[in-house]
Formats: sequence, C-alpha cells, structure tokens
Amino acid sequence: MSTNKKTSKSTSVFLPPENAILLTVREAASVLRLSPSAIRAWILQKKIPFIKLHNKAVRIRRSDVDALIAASLVPTVTSVQQNRQAAA
Repeated sequence: MSTNKKTSKSTSVFLPPENAILLTVREAASVLRLSPSAIRAWILQKKIPFIKLHNKAVRIRRSDVDALIAASLVPTVTSVQQNRQAAA
C-alpha cells in the first residue's frame, strides 16, 4: 500500500519596497483619476518624475505619485486657522 503525500511548498511573494513600485502611465492615471493623456502631457512638461526604460516604455514610481498627491493637498480653512493660532 503506497501513500501519495503531496508536499506543500511554501511560496513567498516578493514585494518591493514602496518606493520601488513602478506604475505604467495607465496605472498612474488610474491612481490619480486622470486620463493617460494627461499623465503623458505631464511627462512631456516634466511635471512628474519618470523612468524611461527603452524606446517609449515609461514608468512612474508609486512614491512619486503619492508625493504629488501630498504636495497638491489644499488645507482646510480650519487647519490654517489652527496653524496660525499655534504659531502665535
């Protein structure tokens, strides 16, 4: 009597650090809720950092997209007032 034992191999998934995640133009556009053509225009105007891999292949670091979002945050009136009061 032979028993067939299946050995389960543990597979580990490699997740790169957050700043190493590269997005396509379409993926970056999806994150920002913009059209891919808007992202391409920003690339041509050098408004967003990008990586040119070869020929026309372009990637954008996820960390750069996140930084763009953070830099574009407009504070509320209350937070501005609270900052002024804290500084005084």
